Amino acid sequence: MASQRKLLLALFTLSLLRSACGKSFMTTGGDRVHKDGLAKAGSMRGQGRSDLFIFADGQRHYDDPVCPSDCLKCSIRGECLHCTNSKYLDPVKSSCEDMCPDGYFPGGTGISNRTCTPCSDDCAVCLSREECVQCASKYLTPTGSCESSCPAGHYNYNKNGAGTCKPCPATCQTCSDWNTCDVCVPGAYLSPNRSCSVVCDDGYYKNDSAKPETGGVCAKCDDSCSKCISRDVCSECQKKMYLSQLDNMCGPSCADGFYKQGTAEIGNTCEECPDSCSRCTSSTQCSRCKDGYFLTPNATCAPFCPEGYYANSTLKRCQSCPKSCGTCTAGLVSPVVCLECSDYKYLSHRGECVSTCQEGYYAEGYSGPFGGQCILCDPACTACNSRTECTKCQMLHYLAPDSSCKKLECPRGLYERGGIDLKEPGVCLECADNCAECESLEACTVCKNNYYLHQGRCLESCPTRFFGVEVQKSSNPEGRTCRSCRFHDYECSSPNALVEKDPDNALTIISTSCLPSKRVLSRGHLSQARRGAGDRARQLCGRKLLGVSAELLELQLTHQVYSLQEQQISHT
Repeated sequence: MASQRKLLLALFTLSLLRSACGKSFMTTGGDRVHKDGLAKAGSMRGQGRSDLFIFADGQRHYDDPVCPSDCLKCSIRGECLHCTNSKYLDPVKSSCEDMCPDGYFPGGTGISNRTCTPCSDDCAVCLSREECVQCASKYLTPTGSCESSCPAGHYNYNKNGAGTCKPCPATCQTCSDWNTCDVCVPGAYLSPNRSCSVVCDDGYYKNDSAKPETGGVCAKCDDSCSKCISRDVCSECQKKMYLSQLDNMCGPSCADGFYKQGTAEIGNTCEECPDSCSRCTSSTQCSRCKDGYFLTPNATCAPFCPEGYYANSTLKRCQSCPKSCGTCTAGLVSPVVCLECSDYKYLSHRGECVSTCQEGYYAEGYSGPFGGQCILCDPACTACNSRTECTKCQMLHYLAPDSSCKKLECPRGLYERGGIDLKEPGVCLECADNCAECESLEACTVCKNNYYLHQGRCLESCPTRFFGVEVQKSSNPEGRTCRSCRFHDYECSSPNALVEKDPDNALTIISTSCLPSKRVLSRGHLSQARRGAGDRARQLCGRKLLGVSAELLELQLTHQVYSLQEQQISHT
C-alpha cells in the first residue's frame, strides 16, 4: 500500500508540473526540472549528470538509462509505459509513436496516455475492435468484420495479399468480380458479357423464363433479327431481310398483299399494299389486283378501266383498246369490241373502227376527232345515206321517189323466195298444183278447181274424219276447205257448212269408228292381232256406251292401223 501511495503521489506531482510548465518535464537538459531544484542539487553536477529521471518504482534514480522521447513514464529497463505529446504507446516496441502498428487501433484522446489496442482476430489493420480495415487471411466485409466469404452483392478481392469484399455493380445481385455478374437484381437481365442491364443489347431479348438461380437473362434473337421481343417475335431485321407483319419474323421476301420497304442491311420491313391490291411494289404501285378490280396503266387497282382501255377479267388488267378506238369492252367471241371510235373513224357492226361504212350501213354521229358509228340501213335497202334515204334496193324491190324501197309483189299463183336479205336475190316461184294462193310450195292458203284445202294442201276430197265446207256460191271453184268431224265419228257430212261461217252442228253421220263395214272386218289377210282389236271394239260398241272410253279409242286406232296395212298389202 505504501508503494501505491508513492506512485499516486508521483503521478499527481507530474500533473502539477505539466500544468504549471505547459509541457512535460521529461525533456532533456535543464528544461525537465526547475532551475531552483537544480541549484539545490548543484553538488551533483560535479559528478557529470545534469538529467533527472523518475522511474516506475516512484524512486528517483541517477545514473540510470534515459526514458525514450515523448515517454511520460517508463520502466527500469527504459520501456515506455505512458506516452505524452499525443503519441501512442506501441505495445510491440514499447515506444511512443504517431500511429499504432498493424493489428492495433489507437485509443485515448488526450495529449498523454494514448494507447494501441489489439484488433479482433484475423484483422491486420483496424480502426476499432469492431471496425477492421484490413484482414490478415480472410475478407474484409462492408461491416468491418473479417469473414471467409463475402456477403451477397459483393465479390472477393485480393490485392497484395489483402482480401476485401467489394460491392458488385448496382444491377448485380451476385457477381464474381466487377465485370462478371452471376445473377441480376429483379428488373435487370444478364447479358452474354456477364453484365446486368435493364435493357438488352441489339440482337437479344429479355427472357424471364430462365432458371431461377440465374434470374432474367438476355437471350439471343433469331439470326435474321437485329432486334426482337422473343425468339419468335422480331422487331427489326438484318442481313437484308424483311420484317413480316403476319408472323413478326424476318424473311427474304414479303407475302401477297405486302411490299418490300427498304434495301438496307438492317431495318427493312414488309408494308401492307393498298386495299384493292393483292400484290404491289410500293404504297402506290400495284402489280396484281383483288377480285372485282383491274390493274390500270398507272399501276393502281380500280373497279373500272379508264377511257381507251377495257377490263380483261382473266388477267384482271386494263388493256389498251385497238387503234382509233376511244372506248371498248371485252367481247364474247372476239377479245375486244369497240364501243366508240376516235381519230375520225366510224364504229362498224363488228365492233371495229373504219374510215367508211360498208354497203348496207350508213355513217351517223360523226363529230370531229371522236368519230361516229355505222347504222344498218332499212331491210329493203342494200345501200343508203340515212335511215330514211335509200340509194339501192334489195331484189324484188324498187327505189321510190321518196328514197324508200318498195316491195315488188309476186302475181297470184306465185310465191316469193329470198329477196329480203343480202345472201340471195328474190324470185317468184309457182305454187303447187290446184293451189290459187300460197306462201310457199308446202303452204297453200287458197285452193282452186273445186279442191279442198286441208293442212296447207289441196285435196280432191276431205280425208276420213273431216267433211267438206263449201263456198257461198257452189259454182265458185276456189275456197273450199275441210273441217273436222266430231271426235268419235268415222265419216260425216254437212250440206249446210259454208266457208267463213261458224261450224254446223247438224252433221250427217255416215258411220262411226265403232261400226266399220263387214268387208273391212272379215278380210282374210288381217292378222290375229287385228281380229282381236276388232272383236274387242264390237264388244264395247255393243254395250251402247254413251261416252267413249280410253280403251275404246285405243282399239279403234289399232284397228285402223291394221286396216291400212292390209290395204297396202292388197295393192301390192
